[in-house]
Amino acid sequence: MGYNPQGIMNIYEIIRRWHSGHSISAIAKTLTLDRKTVRRYIQDAQKLGVSRQSDLPEEADLLGKLHPLRPSAERQKPAAEQFEPYREELLALTGDGQDSITLKSAWQVITHRHPEITASYSSLKRVMRGLTPSATRAT
Repeated sequence: MGYNPQGIMNIYEIIRRWHSGHSISAIAKTLTLDRKTVRRYIQDAQKLGVSRQSDLPEEADLLGKLHPLRPSAERQKPAAEQFEPYREELLALTGDGQDSITLKSAWQVITHRHPEITASYSSLKRVMRGLTPSATRAT
């Protein structure tokens, strides 16, 4: 099925039911979630120090602990924004000079020098097409 992110209150409900003694299958059925999703949130909560043997923390404290488990609402930067600060460097690498390299090699160099770039080679091709219009392309 794939990744099924849950809101903080759903995560709290999973942990509360698990702490009360409900099985993973019962929690999954009640909350209409996959067992693997329930199991993953329980394992993550255990890594944060929540256990069945100890008392369940107050709701506010538990929500504070569980907050890192909540999926991030921050979206990834579009490729054009990732490559923009390195525009001149890319153009220098792929220029018309004798020392120019292929776009594939330039992508490898730039992602090695700047690990914060997560965009793909295909994205770089698309961005570079906009920066350097080709004379052979039909309009």
